[in-house]
Amino acid sequence: MATLLMTAVLAWGETAGWPFLAAPLERQLSRAAQRTVRLTDPAGTPAAISSAPFSIRFLGGLKLHAPAVWVAAPEWSQTPYTLRATALELDLRYIDVWRAYQQQKVRGQAVRIERLQASQFDARLERLADGRASWQLRRPDPAQPAEAAAALPSFGSLKIASGSVSLNDAVLDVQ
Repeated sequence: MATLLMTAVLAWGETAGWPFLAAPLERQLSRAAQRTVRLTDPAGTPAAISSAPFSIRFLGGLKLHAPAVWVAAPEWSQTPYTLRATALELDLRYIDVWRAYQQQKVRGQAVRIERLQASQFDARLERLADGRASWQLRRPDPAQPAEAAAALPSFGSLKIASGSVSLNDAVLDVQ
């Protein structure tokens, strides 16, 4: 009986997209990133561009849909945020999640994202001469060279309907 009940709960969760995990996921991502991460716009209301609610699925890899995603800029940055996106869909393979977890100890290796899709996307990326980078969600290891400390992620598929990316990189002297 317990197995049948557990199977029914798991089937319901995967079908519904585990909507009650949005707030705990925001808190966990904010804690891990050491800055505010929201799965809604900064005012807390869902993005008008996406009628689909938050969902996350676990079968066959992690599949996240968020009406909006907002990632605050690090405290040293002058920009209002690092990332703002609407109707975001993100797919991660479990092997890539495992590698990203392992890379917390091995800095400089890029995280691989299987699929990233968004209706609107605005990223404001910065890297200071000392190696601190806005896309790096943890503080850099001072023993690592600045070039290796903050590798950009790689993508299997990247589709953005409308967006912009600005890059100000003091290490590479690029704007």
